[in-house]
Amino acid sequence: MSVLRHCAFSSYALHCVFPASLLAVSKISDIIPRLIFTQKPAYHRLDDLIGKNNKTGLYFMASPLEKIKKKIHHSSEQYAHEVRDTLSQLPHISAKFEYLTANRQFRVDQKKLEFMSLLEKVQSSKPKIILEIGGRRGGSALMFSLAAGGASKLVSMDIKTSDRKVKNLKILCGDHDVDFWEADSHAEETIQRLSDHLNGEKIDFMFIDGDHSYEGAKQDFIRFAPFMSEGGLIGLHDIQLDFTTRYKVNTNCWTGGVPEFWKEIVSVGFDIEELISDPYQDGYGIGTVRWSTLSSAKKLEQLTAITPEK
Repeated sequence: MSVLRHCAFSSYALHCVFPASLLAVSKISDIIPRLIFTQKPAYHRLDDLIGKNNKTGLYFMASPLEKIKKKIHHSSEQYAHEVRDTLSQLPHISAKFEYLTANRQFRVDQKKLEFMSLLEKVQSSKPKIILEIGGRRGGSALMFSLAAGGASKLVSMDIKTSDRKVKNLKILCGDHDVDFWEADSHAEETIQRLSDHLNGEKIDFMFIDGDHSYEGAKQDFIRFAPFMSEGGLIGLHDIQLDFTTRYKVNTNCWTGGVPEFWKEIVSVGFDIEELISDPYQDGYGIGTVRWSTLSSAKKLEQLTAITPEK
């Protein structure tokens, strides 16, 4: 089946080639005598349309009903338990990361070299309190919690979530102390909610991967950095220019105004490090800032005063 992944047949054409009467065949070649391949970026994946019975080894057409049932299952509590059990079988955090990058429901959308380097920093610093801005599918929150150890407490906020999603993410994280908030990081009520939640404690590690506009990323940094502990670590995702901005080559990658804001962070002299797998890659990249209560507070004032060039 691996060679069939880039087949150029449309969904309509496949239904023409595979009549309803041919529900099971011993070989794909019994149905398609010759495959036409394409280099076009847009295509349908055969394995989205064709299933395989693992017991009999027979291929069959995946009906729309089966695809709907699969989607429903992936949003269920049972599936969250299944993913958690699978992760428990994987011996190392690197293996867990690999699994979650391929999991659509709880996907971690990160470059492995960059993210593992960040997780090593988290492991070594053993943060007690973690804040994630832009939790998306929730997998990254689990990875941060695993890296930090069992004593950590984590809040992951996203502008849009649901009670069902939060319940499933809590199942995924098991006995890790992780809270998932539906919250707008730019709203005053969110700042107050976090202040009340912290109750005087400080954040040891913060990861910003929310609003990717220049204004949004800058606002997240400026508003939440004062909650950082002495020596705390701030991570900012997508500091590398995407191809559209850099080369005028359109791709699906978009880093927005984050790279521009990152240049400002560098310019005022924060204690920073750049985690970029390849200087020519399309977007991604993680920037880290080591927080110092005295010097960083002054730099934060300088950062706030900077206005973007028109």
